[in-house]
Amino acid sequence: MKKLLTLFLALMCATSIFAAEYDCKIDGIYYKLDEANMTATVTYKEWEKPTYSGSIVIPNTISYHRKKYSVTTIGEYAFYKCSGLTSVTIPNSVTTIGKLAFYGCSGLTSVTIPNSVTTIGDVAFVGCSNLTSVTIPNSVTTIGSEAFGICSSLTSVTIPNSVTKIGNYAFSGCSNLTSINVGAANTHYCSIDGVLFNYTKDTLIQYPIGNTRTEYAIPNSVTTIEVGAFGTSNLISVTIPNSVTTIGDEAFSYCKSLTSVTIGNSVTTIGNYAFEGCKSLTSITIPNSVTTIGNEAFGFCYDLNNVFIASKSIHISYSSFKDCSNISIFCAASVKLPSFEGNPQIYILSDDELFLLTPFSVYAQEYVEPRINEWQKKGDFEKVADWQRRVNETTRRQKASELLKEAQKKYLAIYTKENKTFTLGTYDSENEVFLIKGSNTGDLLVSVPINDAQYVQQNWSSHTATPHYAFAGTDIVAESVDFTFPNNKTYTYRSTQDLTYAQTDIQYNFDPIEFNLGSNTSVSKPKGQQTIQQTQLVIGKSDVDTDIPTTGKSSPNTFAVIISNENYTKLKEVPCAINDGKVFAQYCEKTIGLPKDNIKLYTNATYGMMIEAVRNMRNIANAYNGDINIIFYYSGHGAPIDDTKEAYLLPVDAFGVSPEVCYSLNRLYKELADMKAKSVTMFLDACFSGATKDGDMLASVRGVAIKAKANAPQGNMVVFSAASDEQTALPYLDMGHGMFTYYLLKKLKETKGDVTYQALGDYVKQEVYRRSSVKGKAQTPTISASATAEGWQDWKLR
Repeated sequence: MKKLLTLFLALMCATSIFAAEYDCKIDGIYYKLDEANMTATVTYKEWEKPTYSGSIVIPNTISYHRKKYSVTTIGEYAFYKCSGLTSVTIPNSVTTIGKLAFYGCSGLTSVTIPNSVTTIGDVAFVGCSNLTSVTIPNSVTTIGSEAFGICSSLTSVTIPNSVTKIGNYAFSGCSNLTSINVGAANTHYCSIDGVLFNYTKDTLIQYPIGNTRTEYAIPNSVTTIEVGAFGTSNLISVTIPNSVTTIGDEAFSYCKSLTSVTIGNSVTTIGNYAFEGCKSLTSITIPNSVTTIGNEAFGFCYDLNNVFIASKSIHISYSSFKDCSNISIFCAASVKLPSFEGNPQIYILSDDELFLLTPFSVYAQEYVEPRINEWQKKGDFEKVADWQRRVNETTRRQKASELLKEAQKKYLAIYTKENKTFTLGTYDSENEVFLIKGSNTGDLLVSVPINDAQYVQQNWSSHTATPHYAFAGTDIVAESVDFTFPNNKTYTYRSTQDLTYAQTDIQYNFDPIEFNLGSNTSVSKPKGQQTIQQTQLVIGKSDVDTDIPTTGKSSPNTFAVIISNENYTKLKEVPCAINDGKVFAQYCEKTIGLPKDNIKLYTNATYGMMIEAVRNMRNIANAYNGDINIIFYYSGHGAPIDDTKEAYLLPVDAFGVSPEVCYSLNRLYKELADMKAKSVTMFLDACFSGATKDGDMLASVRGVAIKAKANAPQGNMVVFSAASDEQTALPYLDMGHGMFTYYLLKKLKETKGDVTYQALGDYVKQEVYRRSSVKGKAQTPTISASATAEGWQDWKLR
């Protein structure tokens, strides 16, 4: 009997162990049940592939054989390639979303992640190409590698304060992602202008590849560019600072628009595939700090022609330049090159040529520092008192200055050996000036009498150029260039000479070319101004762009957000908007007295950047407990939504007038008012009729202008608007500004900012109306204030 009982108990125990984990299907969803812990995992049946479609709500608990199991995990492959799945609601019992859980769910547009989930696994949402937004709750601590890879409809992501680990490529391939933002209290990560960094800002983790920015200067705090940080972004130009030591694997892989890369002189490693597939890159200079170029680091850069290697000792992989069939490599004879495919042209550089591949800033540091260190040592036969008199802060600075001048002289001697070429441009007969382009000097203006001009043009090939260079800080500039011809006549370019060159029918408008020779130089700062102009417009700077009054006033508690949107991806450009914002920023600093750090200028701002601009201002307001004044300036497109007539500001990545991708003016008013600032002043150089600044319509389906719904200012707010009702906010091309902005700046210049809001508004309204009427299209600016902005008429910007 005892034997039978023992056998029975053994069988029962064995059955319990066997049944501890098993699969089941309830309401069409597959689960793996853990009877020991009474938990359930949504699972994947390889032999019976699930084909979920439509909307699915996963329950908190399931019942199976009269037992209740808590659903705690979305398991690996749970909804693998269920392309018909459109939305999923995950219960607050779930703590983990496993690897590949929603891989390839291309129809998924909505997923609710509850505030119980702590882990989002590797590749969890890869290929969810219709997922437009995702809210990562504050419970999440880990976001796995490639977790949201190729989610091509995502536009912005916010990393909550709870996240402590983000895997590589977490947001790679998200072609419309314009910003990655991080909670202000996160102690592991941070974001700067929508770019993801670690908390100490020394590692750049992920650049949002959908950002329309074409140039990017990596902050000087960065020492490492993480794996895949810039992959497939639309950047055209990138500058890697001297602080960076490592460019990670695939860091810039398949940045197909990248044409210019400046690699800092502290980089030692260029990782595997770092610039693979950068097919627009034509030339690269590898600084002498680099010791290793990884596998296929520049592979498939089909247009790469010239590779300059400054180092005399470097390890280069045989595949570093894979399939770069047209490259020429310039390097020292000591560099051991592997057997490359295609047998590229190899050119051996002289010591002088190698020397000039090193920027002067690096050379100067390498020249001065060891000599200073040697000089300041106490001599064996030097008394302490004598040494202290010889070496102190004053004498150390003097010695460093002497050594810097020596370094400049040595560097300049080698620099001037190099052959410099000059190309003759067209002649301005009115000003009697030739435009000459130098291979390393840029545009030069040279005075040539009209009677000599034809001779110069005909004998240009026989001229001799003798340049004279000087240092401007760490840059070398042409102080003068003598152009001597066979008839022994010499015509000289001088950086100190005032000249104007006007070329008919070429429409460009830019600052005067000024050569600032800086400090530690053998020549004084030139006083000449050489301006290239067109004859049809007033070119160079307008009267409000020059001699901006510096008042010496200080407004440390005033902060400015300036958004100037000119170059739209899908819509017509807004003439002069960038210049509007840049010059207004100068007035904020010089005339109104804002510290430079208090001025945030956003040019060609995407939707994500506009959201971030307001969020940053909110953080500042919170830090000051509202004891601040806010200036908000916008120049760009504005438009109403057809059905609601609600007014919106348009980011540059907007492809139409849609509330999902544009910034509601009413929302902006509310968000600024909620900051509880002492005052909010807004300048809006935009119209909200749906018309562009040249009078065309933003959308072809809209043939007439629309009167946008009026939005009332909120809080302590005063709003200066460029136009009324269905009017257009016109440009003032002759002055290089929007008409509203030009007269705003003109009044600030005339009064040095000491003008009441009432007087400022009256002046701008009168002058814009007069000028626009002359142009044949009336524009009437408006000024409005909130009910609580008491006495706003007497407010001043400073």
